[in-house]
Amino acid sequence: MYKVNPAALPVSAHRAVYELFAKPVADFTHLHHLCRNTNCVNPDHLLPLSADEHKLETRSAPRPKGTCTKERRNLNRFHKRISPEPMSGCWLWVGGSQRMGYGAFYLNGRMQPAHRVSYEMNNGPIPDGYHVHHMCGVTCCVNPIHLELLTMKQHVAITHNVLRERAAKEVFCPKGHHYDKTSPSGLTRVCTECQRELGRARYASRAGRPVGLPATQRIECPHGHPYAGRNVMTFKRKNGNNYRLCRICFNARQRKIRATKRLGTKPLVMP
Repeated sequence: MYKVNPAALPVSAHRAVYELFAKPVADFTHLHHLCRNTNCVNPDHLLPLSADEHKLETRSAPRPKGTCTKERRNLNRFHKRISPEPMSGCWLWVGGSQRMGYGAFYLNGRMQPAHRVSYEMNNGPIPDGYHVHHMCGVTCCVNPIHLELLTMKQHVAITHNVLRERAAKEVFCPKGHHYDKTSPSGLTRVCTECQRELGRARYASRAGRPVGLPATQRIECPHGHPYAGRNVMTFKRKNGNNYRLCRICFNARQRKIRATKRLGTKPLVMP
């Protein structure tokens, strides 16, 4: 809304601009936007019409080619979701996002990656088989100067190098354990303690019982016999780690195996 005269009632901005730069508008007369953009205040895009004519033109008039086009509106919508960062020069995307922090922009009836839309708006269509790479390393950046076209092989190689450098700097896992292994590809670090906890939880869920303590912290076997004195049998695995067995359970299992062998049936296994 805009006031032409401070003492007058507020009027629409496009109506005020038309009266200032073109001519006065009669009462009960509507100003029709030839460009179909209701935010446009260009007097050349405004046409005085009666109420019936305005209603008819609004519903059926074709959209003329001019400065207020669909591409211009898409560009305005795109720039409203950008927050420039002065130190690095990145254009940070503040709109919707996809996985890995990439921006998302609705265009041509579907959601598209914002950095690809930015590249196409400034540099033209992207050839088939090419990826848009962030040279700045910021996935939410849509500055076309920070974007470059790469083949899939080049993009994967650069991304893997970045992930390896990032993994080499990681020391602790999210739970606070020390990373003691690296994945075969070298892209991620592996926490052995977290893997053991996950294995215990998976085994307990399959067995239908609560998650128990680690093997090194248990004071009794699953059948309630204490790990103490002569009841403890210690063995060494191939990887050098030791593990314990309950002597009472071990002897009971061996007796069942010998008894079933005498009967010629399949050996029984303790639950």
